[in-house]
Amino acid sequence: MGFDKFLFGDPTLSFLKRSMDVQQFRTEVIAGNLANVDTPGYKSMDVDFARALEDARGMVSGELNLERTNVRHIGTSDSEFPTEVKEEVDKGSIRVDGNTVNQDEELQKLADSQMYYTASITAITKKLKAISEAITPKI
Repeated sequence: MGFDKFLFGDPTLSFLKRSMDVQQFRTEVIAGNLANVDTPGYKSMDVDFARALEDARGMVSGELNLERTNVRHIGTSDSEFPTEVKEEVDKGSIRVDGNTVNQDEELQKLADSQMYYTASITAITKKLKAISEAITPKI
């Protein structure tokens, strides 16, 4: 195994990158919910984080065998992210106008998403520091 494959093909780093992608996408979805808090009839959206990570783990380890049967289907290359995990939250209308956005819940989800993103950055930093220490000559 070449050094470039060792460093850049590391499944841990790939998984952590995908985790960060999921959190970034989830943050965008939450921001859309918050932006539409006063839009009549708007339905709250969310990302199934656990499912997205399972999909990412399968993509990273090569266990996921997807078949692209239509040109409009999303592929599984490393640069693509499965945006189909966006789904409507089915919790019924909490307001008379049909809007299902609960601002407090959305802010809590945003804080959770930021925490997971920060945890992924910390893990990547530690992994790269360990690699750096391993290849740095000790005098």
